[in-house]
Amino acid sequence: MGELYQQYLASGPMGYVADLFAGMGFANPQKKAASFYAPMFLLYAVYDGAKESEKAEVTALADACLEQCCRELKKERAE
Repeated sequence: MGELYQQYLASGPMGYVADLFAGMGFANPQKKAASFYAPMFLLYAVYDGAKESEKAEVTALADACLEQCCRELKKERAE
């Protein structure tokens, strides 16, 4: 069970994101992957425990986090 957890929710997704960032030429892809994936992982857990009436708010927060990360990546790419 622990291996599945790692593969689907922890090291698997983080490694995948790090590989994507490395392929796009970003410096420190592992650090960027942690910055990108950590809020997502937390919000997955929050969403799973949220009441139905709260899920839209959690989803909006996830969207805001992703948008912020994308802005930061675009800014770095432009520099």
